[in-house]
Amino acid sequence: MDHYIVLFLSTIAMQNSNGKDNFRHTIYKNILDGQEVDCIQTNESAVRYLQERLRKTKESISKIYILTSKKVRDLESFVYEGKAYTISHIELFKKRLGDTLGFVESQFECIEYDETETVETNMDKLLELAHSIREKHGYHSDEMIHFDMTGGLRTVTQMLTSLLYLLKHSQVNIGYVLYSDFTKQLVEDASELFDINTLVAGIEEFTHYGSTRSLQSYFKETITYDTAISDACAELLTVMNEFSMAVSLCIPYKMVQIIKLLRERIDIFKQSVHISVKEDAFCYTIHTIEREYKQLFHTINDDVKLKLAIIRWCIQKELLQQALTLSTEWLPQIIFQEKIFYHTHIDTIRVKPAMHRTKEEEFVISYPRDAKSPEKMLSVNEGAPPNQPAEIVKRIKATIRDVKTKTEVQTLMQSMGKELVKLHAFMGDCVRAWDWLQQQEYNISLHKGQKKEVSTSNIMAFQGQFPEVEQYLQNMFHQNPNTQVSYGKFLLQQSQTLGKFLFMILGSVPEKTLLQRFWAAQELCEVEPIKRSGSIKPLEAYRKDKTILYYNLLKENEAHSVLPLEEALQCIVEFHYIKQLRNTINHASEEKQYISSADIIQRVERLVKAIESMHWKEVTVMKELEGIHESDEKRDSF
Repeated sequence: MDHYIVLFLSTIAMQNSNGKDNFRHTIYKNILDGQEVDCIQTNESAVRYLQERLRKTKESISKIYILTSKKVRDLESFVYEGKAYTISHIELFKKRLGDTLGFVESQFECIEYDETETVETNMDKLLELAHSIREKHGYHSDEMIHFDMTGGLRTVTQMLTSLLYLLKHSQVNIGYVLYSDFTKQLVEDASELFDINTLVAGIEEFTHYGSTRSLQSYFKETITYDTAISDACAELLTVMNEFSMAVSLCIPYKMVQIIKLLRERIDIFKQSVHISVKEDAFCYTIHTIEREYKQLFHTINDDVKLKLAIIRWCIQKELLQQALTLSTEWLPQIIFQEKIFYHTHIDTIRVKPAMHRTKEEEFVISYPRDAKSPEKMLSVNEGAPPNQPAEIVKRIKATIRDVKTKTEVQTLMQSMGKELVKLHAFMGDCVRAWDWLQQQEYNISLHKGQKKEVSTSNIMAFQGQFPEVEQYLQNMFHQNPNTQVSYGKFLLQQSQTLGKFLFMILGSVPEKTLLQRFWAAQELCEVEPIKRSGSIKPLEAYRKDKTILYYNLLKENEAHSVLPLEEALQCIVEFHYIKQLRNTINHASEEKQYISSADIIQRVERLVKAIESMHWKEVTVMKELEGIHESDEKRDSF
């Protein structure tokens, strides 16, 4: 690793000549183990302290960035090693390091600083230095910048601190932060003191966005000092990181589990023995997390209340994509369970089976008006499907691993009958998902040094475009809870060949499950035509259709509610509007649809509040219904 140090050069304190030299010496006690080291200037002691620690790992300082004031650039009459010199403090400093450490001229880079100028002017100089260092050393894992905070006035210390934080947030690795105290004859490592800023940033990041990036940086091991942490602290950080991943990837079931575990791990950590100053400081900030997550922690014993609280938390933190996704995933079951929109004899209702959904959820999401079941309707789970589809599925699973091209997939699927048309459509989605992942791998290959994994933002885009395929992949990934591979890397690993990708999805599912999921027997449900255009119905047109549909269902007692009809109608229509809002955002749409974040926040907040209170305060849907009837009457009159 290459190492660099930034310092503000102090003047060399002069005194009467003793024949050998004419400047003050200080003996430092902690530069070399068991030895005293003679230094002529405070910055020298810091540089030698750093060089000695690097020497132990067979490394060395590559360059010193020196901020120089007018005073240290002025010429002085020095006596050094019995010889008289008329040179500046800078030149004597460089000569001294050359004699003691073997440094050469190319290892020094001076940046002029004018102490008579304003702080603003000198900050411009510092920003130029920050830009230069970032260009040279940013985003390089094998380079590290160290700081000597000893020299200069108080404003200089503040400016160096600002430079340190600027670089730290520019992906520049920061190492030792040193301070040389000649009165104590010690060089002190102040790295932990300056890491407090990273801790504060990490707590704010976690409370506002559920991210642990800065906290990981605060606790990660560096060369500067021993950062061993206690088991209680490590377990808390692990759970916080899992919560961060669950939020960023929007994994609904994981979020509920992790919130409960987070509460437990916080309590354990607070009561444990802390083994470092870092842990003490971290514990001091825990109350901030508890305050910000209060509404979640107070509902952990009731899953319905907890899910509603998580949706509300996402809205408050403006994690709108997560709020829409969780609303779509969780609210159908809650709406049915709380009897806002339900059916008294759900077993008699024929709804299309869907992966990972209950019958109650499917009733809320896609209940058709003609779904009343005949008395002796064949259940999807009863009886065996015809042999022909079963044989087709078995043959597909046996041969799918060997396909190499999309044409081969198409040829294989032509052998299917109409009963498996849904599987045909799903395979088409799988092929398109594989294409998308292949493009991601190609894009990554163009950027040297970039991690070979799908980024968090692209994972969310993948979830939006291919939700059904992604659910299978998620299930496969979570079957091995001890894996050290990230989900982004897992996606690229599984998409190496088309056959491997398809087999991983279909081959991992029992044939019976595949038939239950994809066999569309005529007496169970009509197969809907496969829509290839990808267009999404405009929001207002969608809302109009749902308003009419659900008004009639409630009016004719084909669906029920413990709420007054108009409030139940408002709730179910708002849920479907939010669901369609998510679909509109996630999928490409040819129509221009204007969606504001304020509208998303307002709609989700109102629906969650109505479910919590079992009351919709200001019903508007009946007026909308009147407007629809008036519009239809005007149209019919033409």
